Amino acid sequence: MPKNIKNWLDKYQPKIKIVFLIYFFVLAWLLLRPSGNGGLFSEFSYNDKLVHAVTFFLLTLLACLSFPKIHSLIFLFIFTVYGIIIEFLQEYMNMGRSFEYSDMFADFVGCLLALLPIYIIKR
Repeated sequence: MPKNIKNWLDKYQPKIKIVFLIYFFVLAWLLLRPSGNGGLFSEFSYNDKLVHAVTFFLLTLLACLSFPKIHSLIFLFIFTVYGIIIEFLQEYMNMGRSFEYSDMFADFVGCLLALLPIYIIKR
């Protein structure tokens, strides 16, 4: 890892952890809240899979930066399972949301893509 990136991460890691925790809980709320007409991401409804991939990319990236001693593949597994659980909850909570395998795949792709910048940073 380049020294300037390591110094930056060491300096801001506590703040990155706070951002990660806030992001995690806000994301959980957004993914599990009742579906309505419109909503926060209504303008992205045509590309829901992109929104899933980007949100899980950021989730995984923030987690890896917050906890650098934990191997990034563990976060890939944890957040892939998290995405699967969220899909099942959306289906069975009867809040106007539906179960989609393509959402789970988009979540996984977002998590997987987040490993690339982490790999570059940790080299």
